[in-house]
Amino acid sequence: MRSGMLATSSHFTTEGCPENRRVIAWKDVLAHFSLCSSLEDSEGTHASARWIVSPLGISFLRISASPQELSGISQSGKDGIWLALHLEGRARLRADSGEMPIAPGDIAYGSLNASFDICCRSNFRQFIVKIPHAALDTRLVSLSTLPIGCIPGRSGCAHVLAGMLGSIAETIDKLEPEQLRPIELALTELLATCIFSQGSEGGLPSATSTQRAMLNRICQLIEARLGADDLSPDSVAEAEGVSPRYVHKLFENAGQTFAHYLRCRRLERCRAELVHQLYAHLSITEICFRWGFNDSSHFSHAFRGQYGVSPRDYRKTMRAQEEGSR
Repeated sequence: MRSGMLATSSHFTTEGCPENRRVIAWKDVLAHFSLCSSLEDSEGTHASARWIVSPLGISFLRISASPQELSGISQSGKDGIWLALHLEGRARLRADSGEMPIAPGDIAYGSLNASFDICCRSNFRQFIVKIPHAALDTRLVSLSTLPIGCIPGRSGCAHVLAGMLGSIAETIDKLEPEQLRPIELALTELLATCIFSQGSEGGLPSATSTQRAMLNRICQLIEARLGADDLSPDSVAEAEGVSPRYVHKLFENAGQTFAHYLRCRRLERCRAELVHQLYAHLSITEICFRWGFNDSSHFSHAFRGQYGVSPRDYRKTMRAQEEGSR
């Protein structure tokens, strides 16, 4: 790999470098992912990485290396989130708020706008995922204020998320970028639920824990009824036993509106089906009607506004890319 260039999918190992260039080459690889390393030349030093970048720009990076400190560089102006599934070894997560141990199976997380350090005190394996705001869409709100934290991966939804990330990590050398499309959708869904369930202040800066839990339930309800014609603040409020005004207030506190959130979630489901082989037999109009749009012209206008291209051109381009990769 030439300096300054990052392939969509590739791998690196210090074993393939001259001894006097191994650490420099390793740090150059990590720099592409806005990471720094404290690794120094010594007998037995080793490091390897394999990565892949999805069509939506989500980067997946599997690391296996000697003891070192990995530091995340604050990416000012680049809203998004990072995850680090700890796979093996002794490690601690350090941020401005303090320091905490990370056990294998735990998932550290934070905003791309914040710096962090993961101190690995033994040989270790880690799987780091960086998700840009464009890929998350509105699924997670107020990302810029999301604090650095750690989700224990031993139970509940976090256990499912850790299992999913672990499976991707183990098969990363067999995946093509185009095969990650369904993973993109599932990952953001699981991530949203796990972060909300942590009661993170980053999800809803001015809300109480009760409000955060309510917003989480409402988002899940919206997800389950995305294709329903009658999905509205009134119907959601009735289902949750609250007032429509309260529903609007929850989204307002999160820097969002109900209508915009709903439209973006429907657009994302349409986008996913436009390129999925399972729905290749459906027309664009049939797909948009499946997800609650009742006017194909309005759908096309909204799709172009969200993704910068028409649904027809998007489908055509994605199909051409998939055929070209075969």
